[in-house]
Amino acid sequence: MSSDVGGDWTREWRAYSAPLNRVIDMCGDKPVFTQFTTTGTGVDPGFPPELGPFEAQGYDCTYKGTLDKRGSLFCEGGNGGDINMSCESAQGGVVNECDTHSNSWMVPVVICRW
Repeated sequence: MSSDVGGDWTREWRAYSAPLNRVIDMCGDKPVFTQFTTTGTGVDPGFPPELGPFEAQGYDCTYKGTLDKRGSLFCEGGNGGDINMSCESAQGGVVNECDTHSNSWMVPVVICRW
């Protein structure tokens, strides 16, 4: 989520988790992880180098960003052992205007699936 209040950009990076057959509602679903940053601007969002750890589908996961802004998701535990997966860019995703009063909006950036 991004908001521009008084010229200062605040970014809220969120990680969501859902079974493959379920669509995530970024405005209504609870994220499994949230991180705030004020290092970004409107042109450069200050993509985080790492998010987590957080629990996703019974695994303990950490997202690690890369220069191409796709990154990888590393998950440990669960019944199937460790899982490491590449992620894909979600560019062109739908902009979600969750709170129009505070000039806040959310855009999917990366999608990781297994």
